[in-house]
Amino acid sequence: MSTRSDSTPEATAAQTGRTRPRVVILGGGYGGIYTALKLQKAAKRGEIDLSLISRNNFFLLYPMLAEAVSGSIEPPHIVNPIRRLCRYCDFHLAEIEAIDFENRNVIIHYPDQTYYRSIPYDRLVISVGSSTDLSRIPGMSDHSYPFKTLGDAVGLRNHLISLLERAEVEDDPVKKQRQMTFVVAGGGYTGVEVAAEINDFIREAAKSYRHIEPDEANVILLQGGSRILPELSEGLADFGHRLLERRGIDVRLNTRVAGATAEYAILMDGSSIPTRTLVATIGSAPNRLLDKLPCSRDSQGRLVVDETLSVPELEGVCAVGDCAAIPDLNSGGTCPPTAQFAVREARWLARNILAEIKGKEPKPFRYRSLGTFVPMGRYSGVAEFLGLKLRGFLAW
Repeated sequence: MSTRSDSTPEATAAQTGRTRPRVVILGGGYGGIYTALKLQKAAKRGEIDLSLISRNNFFLLYPMLAEAVSGSIEPPHIVNPIRRLCRYCDFHLAEIEAIDFENRNVIIHYPDQTYYRSIPYDRLVISVGSSTDLSRIPGMSDHSYPFKTLGDAVGLRNHLISLLERAEVEDDPVKKQRQMTFVVAGGGYTGVEVAAEINDFIREAAKSYRHIEPDEANVILLQGGSRILPELSEGLADFGHRLLERRGIDVRLNTRVAGATAEYAILMDGSSIPTRTLVATIGSAPNRLLDKLPCSRDSQGRLVVDETLSVPELEGVCAVGDCAAIPDLNSGGTCPPTAQFAVREARWLARNILAEIKGKEPKPFRYRSLGTFVPMGRYSGVAEFLGLKLRGFLAW
């Protein structure tokens, strides 16, 4: 690719010698969007130039993504256009190719264009989230359905509907059973939510088909550990396990996927499950951009930041969200990669950035979780909120 000079507002500011600090945010998830929202007033007042770069032009409410599979929430209801949310931000729909830390430039590539473009920065916020890597398990990349994006949810829903149509006219009982078997790998938040939504959707939709019985649906949840929902207390996780089983979901603990084909999920013990649907909520991996950065990363590949959310080795660079290993000053260890924490990290970072611009010292990030909630389908859930443990309809 060739390069060309930039005509964006950031480049114009650099060329005309304007002194307003340029804050550039990488990523349009919770961390990036809420940092931008908190900095917008300063941008509107002309105190800073604010830019956000993302490969999507919408902000996705990821915790509600599973509900889009069953249709309890329509896809348009969980997306918001970034340009409308961040009106005082220069938004770039582009891929981030590299970061030139020496010259303080972010190198980006717009879709369908043959050149790179440079976006200069004074302060850089990295919030690129995580990615999915299924390449370590044979066949998973080709024969499973990842669950990370809105496209994944819509694609899975369409696949489920197509299988119902096939099962309706299938005369071979073996093939029909394979079409009506749905395997979800991973028993954390996302896996439990997806399994519950698939189960509700298939059993309810089956009532509209003359040759399919709701009880023919066989939803199997595979969890590699000794219990599902390891993020919750043992008591709530056990309640969630029993609830899933009461609703007809086959929960298998200490069971891992070893491979996949177009018609089988292959398990570590050598057995296999005949299925045309394998949903992978496993395989979380660091964003590939992080591999190119000359700074420390933890055992999970996340950027190591200090208590003020700054990357110590890189001047003017901060990180929040799933891509950052942020010290938890209340509980020890690092902050969990949840939307709840990402929102607070983003707002805190925005305040620190504005404080530094005014010559003040940034403050260490502190936040104590309000609790956790996992929907279990059909107006039920499990939750821990402000020390209370809730289950069933009240939690929902």
